[in-house]
Amino acid sequence: MLSNEKIPKSKYYLILIFTSIIILSISLESIFRAKDLSLFENWLDINNMTPVDDYDFNQGFNSYIVIILSNMFLKIMIPASLSIYSYFAYIRIRINRLFIFIWTVLLLGGLAYEVVGLNIGSIFFYINIIAYIGLILTIVSLDSLIDRSK
Repeated sequence: MLSNEKIPKSKYYLILIFTSIIILSISLESIFRAKDLSLFENWLDINNMTPVDDYDFNQGFNSYIVIILSNMFLKIMIPASLSIYSYFAYIRIRINRLFIFIWTVLLLGGLAYEVVGLNIGSIFFYINIIAYIGLILTIVSLDSLIDRSK
């Protein structure tokens, strides 16, 4: 645990690529969900909401958009935090086994959150799963770097 190593440039770029893919994919999925009127109507049906006038319709649509944006923020939080922390780990601070453990656990949680959503009809679901797996493997591969430095 005392070994502190700098993240290699190739691993740093892999982390940034995978986190960028996840963030872009989640953002695009949110945009497509927000613009699709049929998804909004399905959401109204599921929540037993029947708009009586334009005010109810607008209020329901605003709630729908807030839910989509909140969900997007929750999904983006882990990859965005990892990319920011990796930048500082690459530039200034070093990494150790605690870095690897904590980020592996957080990424497994993000992957589980994505899998629980079970949106198998969306290509973004599969892109996120593959990117999370690649990101986890990249973080775990940093362990060999720490072993070599001992």
